[in-house]
Amino acid sequence: MFIFIREQHNVIDALMTGAGNALKICGYLIANLIAFISVLSFLDITISWLFNLVHHPEVNFQYILGLLFYPFAVIIGVSFRDCLLASKLIGIKVSLNEVRTDIYNFYFNNLFSIY
Repeated sequence: MFIFIREQHNVIDALMTGAGNALKICGYLIANLIAFISVLSFLDITISWLFNLVHHPEVNFQYILGLLFYPFAVIIGVSFRDCLLASKLIGIKVSLNEVRTDIYNFYFNNLFSIY
């Protein structure tokens, strides 16, 4: 994806060009975030469906993330009765944050390398 910078003849032309380019960037970022969140939702539904077949409907992607991040919740000092919930939240936050950062880095490194 490239943003072509053409010569602006006045301030209003420069503002309109900048606003159009910003709208393109925002559109690409929003589309990628929606795509990634839908993939996470698909994983959650698929894992839930598979474990429902073996009579364990409580297991889903969030539950698995909770089990993976349980030691981190214990280390940071969450009480033991709230550790599973806190570790689920930590797992969701880390997975969404990591991909968001990757998407931003990809677009901004490719878009602003021309300066």
